[in-house]
Amino acid sequence: MKRAAGRVVFAFASLLALLAMSQVVLYNLRLHRTLQLQQISGECASLEREIEELQNEATELLSPTRLEAAGERLGLAPMPLERLAVHDGGADFGVMSGEVALAQPR
Repeated sequence: MKRAAGRVVFAFASLLALLAMSQVVLYNLRLHRTLQLQQISGECASLEREIEELQNEATELLSPTRLEAAGERLGLAPMPLERLAVHDGGADFGVMSGEVALAQPR
């Protein structure tokens, strides 16, 4: 009888130890996942800031004022309007109706 009671106590103690170890493992897994989530959230915020900075930079680089200034520094200038002509078409000009073509200098 004492032997059976000892086995029951041993089984119960083993079960409690197993449950305690599983709780420790689950706690560590939850802690690990929480740390990963915080790290990923930080990366996400950093990448969102970088996206915003790059969009601002692209807007600045593509601004008409900056492009005009860069063109002037390179010696570029807009094409004079006298050089452009809109033709109504016809074989004489070799363009379709409504197209813009360069006028031939005279």
